[in-house]
Amino acid sequence: MKSKTNDNNDVNTVMSDEKSVSENNEYKLNVVAIRLVKDAPIMSGHPIKSPEDAVELIGKELCELDREVVCILHMKANGKPISCTFASMGAIDSSIAHPRELLKAAILSNSASMILIHNHPSGDLQCSEQDTMLTQRMIDICDLVGIPLLDSVIVGGDNREYFSYKEKDMLPMPRRNICVDYQNVEFKIPVAAEISSYLDGNEKGGIKR
Repeated sequence: MKSKTNDNNDVNTVMSDEKSVSENNEYKLNVVAIRLVKDAPIMSGHPIKSPEDAVELIGKELCELDREVVCILHMKANGKPISCTFASMGAIDSSIAHPRELLKAAILSNSASMILIHNHPSGDLQCSEQDTMLTQRMIDICDLVGIPLLDSVIVGGDNREYFSYKEKDMLPMPRRNICVDYQNVEFKIPVAAEISSYLDGNEKGGIKR
């Protein structure tokens, strides 16, 4: 029968061995997890069927901000909002907005569709070239992941007016180029040119006027 002292020594030896193995393991892999954290709710059960509905829901909050903020509304298949995320906050005339960040919460929210909405603190609701390029990129990427982008909306001023790509019939269609033979795949130069232009300047992938 082992004494209590021997039992403690055995435990210490095991713990020491485990620590030694852990310290000497060069192939440790950290296990990480992504969880959706819920903030105070501002959504409603009213379906979003038009740009006015989206602006009424979140436009006031965006118009009160003194910097450009990019927000994504996530909807169910019936148009009811699930959640929203303020994916990017920039300066008074620009905002860093990368599709990778804009899609995170949409996937975690299990959304069926989404709307991109951002503010222009200046009150000028005219869309810029960068606004349009970001909208096109988001449409292409959202089409690939199966969460369609329904509209891209700009708000500002007193929230009485807005700019909607869909209402102006300016919402680009997804650009699909499917090739069944990999030997015939062609990477067109304009695509690379668009990307380099989009990443041009300090605001990488941003909305800038």
